[in-house]
Amino acid sequence: MQLPEVDPLDVEAAQAELALLAQEGGPVDDVVKATGAEPSQVALAWLLQVSDVMLPIPGTKSVDHLEANVAAADLELSDDQMEELTAAAS
Repeated sequence: MQLPEVDPLDVEAAQAELALLAQEGGPVDDVVKATGAEPSQVALAWLLQVSDVMLPIPGTKSVDHLEANVAAADLELSDDQMEELTAAAS
């Protein structure tokens, strides 16, 4: 799946890209089904595991979303899941 270039500061475009990846049968959807996590948690877990020097700082107005974001740190993606997600992000 080839994704268009997205300006990292364009939140709407980034959300649209995540929605595309999370579509039924997409790479994020596969991990969601395997782990029971939310798509945003899968995205955060991938970012946390892909680099030791990157720290995503998601914003939210909701305590529920904050708790879900924090829980993403406990989501351990398998090597296969990391490879699939990394390939999709490339």
